[in-house]
Amino acid sequence: MPTKGYFIKNKRIYDVGLGSHIRFIMDNPRRFKYTKNGIKTIYDQFGEPYGFEGKARKVIMAEVIYNGWIRVRQKDRNGTWVMEFKSMVEARPSIWHFLEHAIGEAGVMKADDALYLNGIIDGCKLEYLQPDGGASTFFIDTMCSGVTATIPTP
Repeated sequence: MPTKGYFIKNKRIYDVGLGSHIRFIMDNPRRFKYTKNGIKTIYDQFGEPYGFEGKARKVIMAEVIYNGWIRVRQKDRNGTWVMEFKSMVEARPSIWHFLEHAIGEAGVMKADDALYLNGIIDGCKLEYLQPDGGASTFFIDTMCSGVTATIPTP
């Protein structure tokens, strides 16, 4: 069953919808500093069909994340989310903004949904699990580093 997906760049949220992230990149190549031919060339290098979720996709996603994009996917309908980003230092403000939006304004995420954060470059691996308060505990962790904010309520 398809689940929600998003990209975030500089606190701007792009709704991927129920489709794949690679399809969103292919449909909006200029937004990610690609061309359709550039994407096709990467697929050709791996001998994969255009849009296939294989090695070429992995290379493209790594480049996109390295260039500062955050990939967000709701993994299941039971409230598990995954975010992949370059480094926590760089991604923290955008993650914060997304959680405020998703838990508060948009209501697509619950405060106690599980959240897994994966820093591709810095190796940051954080888990905010449902029994321990879930995604809302990200705000508490962030506040410990001197940032203050209001925790959104659904």
